[in-house]
Amino acid sequence: MRQTGALPGGAERAFTAALAEQRIIEPRRDLISEGEASDVVVALLDGFACRYKTVARGRRQITGLLLPGDFDDTEPALSEAPDHSVATITSCRVALVPKAALARVLRDHPSLDHGFRCFTRLELRILREWLLNMGQRMADRQVAHLFCELFYRMNAIGMVSGGGFALPFTQEELADILGLSTVHVNRVLQELRRTGLIRLDQRRLTIVDHEALRILGEFDPSYLQMPEPITAPLAPLG
Repeated sequence: MRQTGALPGGAERAFTAALAEQRIIEPRRDLISEGEASDVVVALLDGFACRYKTVARGRRQITGLLLPGDFDDTEPALSEAPDHSVATITSCRVALVPKAALARVLRDHPSLDHGFRCFTRLELRILREWLLNMGQRMADRQVAHLFCELFYRMNAIGMVSGGGFALPFTQEELADILGLSTVHVNRVLQELRRTGLIRLDQRRLTIVDHEALRILGEFDPSYLQMPEPITAPLAPLG
């Protein structure tokens, strides 16, 4: 939701009040379980979480990443039992918002409802791009595209500094996002490091060569509809 713009004062106060019940959840715990009805919507305030589905043999596919400010459900009035699960990746601070209360807030504040609809459209655009990525791009291009997307999304919520950002995912989790094996992910990461496109250190990713990574990943940020991030220091005046 942070990516959809500022809210008027009244809507922001109502929204903040709806987030009053907060909890800290440990890493890699389910917040929502597929098929189990819930009367609350989970708002991620800090940390990283994901949506996922599993197949009968237990293999997981991550279908979306939740960043601070994101919700697990943006249509509370229409929600039934979820068709996916939501799990934390890191330790997370979350707000548990009753669906009925959130539906009232959205009804009473059109600007907030508009923000939720914008967020839903953003999620759908990202999902379509992920489908294209997995279906048509080679592994190195998939990883490059994902890293570019994360840079834009995290820059929009103020989580990029010094050209880098936290990347708390294990290689297994990256494999679950991309539909690759962990061995394949490891090889791609090593190659991106070797060619000087990225640095990975202590679960922090720094994009060293933005233009080269964008070209490799065939990354066009227009689907995110976010401002172009500053990727190089400004020249001094005078």
